[in-house]
Order: sequence, then structure tokens, then C-alpha cells
Amino acid sequence: MESSQNAAIEQQLEGLIQDLVGSRNAVDWNEDLLNLGVVASIHMLELVLFMEERFGVTIDPFGLSPEHFQSINAMARFVRDRGGLCG
Repeated sequence: MESSQNAAIEQQLEGLIQDLVGSRNAVDWNEDLLNLGVVASIHMLELVLFMEERFGVTIDPFGLSPEHFQSINAMARFVRDRGGLCG
């Protein structure tokens, strides 16, 4: 069950990334979204709000690091580490 929940978190994050960039192309969950310029600092606020609302986590803005947004897998791990649930 845990792996299907993890995949569901990643799928929802992928959907948001697709919405942010205006594309329905698949996103490699390990791809470095920061270096590719897919995720910019303006997107990080939207991603934080999405994670808090969708997965029920509280995110301290002072505890954020760009590495948390580097890839979809990194974001999903960030959510899981904070006890987030797929909803």
C-alpha cells in the first residue's frame, strides 16, 4: 500500500507541474526540474500551498531548501517525511 500511496503523491505532483508549465507531457519523476528551469522560485510558493492543502502537511518556510523541489521524487519524499497523506 505504501508504494501505491507514494506513486499517488507523485502523480498528483506531476499533474501540478504539468499545470504550472502548461503541458500534458509526462515528466520524469527523477528529472532535475530546477536545472531545466521547469520549477522557478515563483512556482515554489504554489507547490508549498498545494502540498499543505492536498497532503495535509505543515511546511515551515524557514526549513525549505531548493533540493526539496529538485524533482517530483524529491517533493514526494519531502511530503512523506512530514507525514503527508494522499487525499
